[in-house]
Amino acid sequence: MKHVILCFSICALFFSFSLADTLDNTMSSSLGIKFPSFSANNLSDVQITVPEPITPKVEMAVMTFARQEIDQTDAWINTFNAIYKGNTCVAYSQTAVLGDIPVIGGLILGSLKGNIDKSKWERFLIYTGDKDKIIKPLQINEPSLFYVYVIGKDGLIKWMVKSTKATDSEIISMLDCIKKELNPIEKPKIKKNK
Repeated sequence: MKHVILCFSICALFFSFSLADTLDNTMSSSLGIKFPSFSANNLSDVQITVPEPITPKVEMAVMTFARQEIDQTDAWINTFNAIYKGNTCVAYSQTAVLGDIPVIGGLILGSLKGNIDKSKWERFLIYTGDKDKIIKPLQINEPSLFYVYVIGKDGLIKWMVKSTKATDSEIISMLDCIKKELNPIEKPKIKKNK
């Protein structure tokens, strides 16, 4: 019996390490690529484009591809809002990527409206178009996770994480990236010799 328990423990340990390797939260292959622009309606039925094409901003985009716990995505958004609310140089969006499901889409929309605070309706988007237009360029391979992106004013992905819950270190890393994008290091001015 001790051998069975020992064998099971070793297998569980090996599995947890291999799972941790495959669930690496950062996807460096996505960094520096152009974020795929898309339009979706918010919960107030107003169409929003991400990233903002007319007045580019530094944007944080939380993308979900399956039902997620609202409190986990709220950890990202509430922290962002606590720091940047009212700042016109940044924006956030939370997008539920549903795909092309017209019949159940209305039921899901009604459920979301009932569960999401009305103050967040403007930036909570429902994408009902072709999922592949988002999934393929962003290399989404685990739809059960949520994905958080920082998009620079140039439309490129500057930071990203995929996760099941927001950790303090990931939130701090995201905020550092946003701060860096808002305050790029100035190039040193070259003095001219006279």
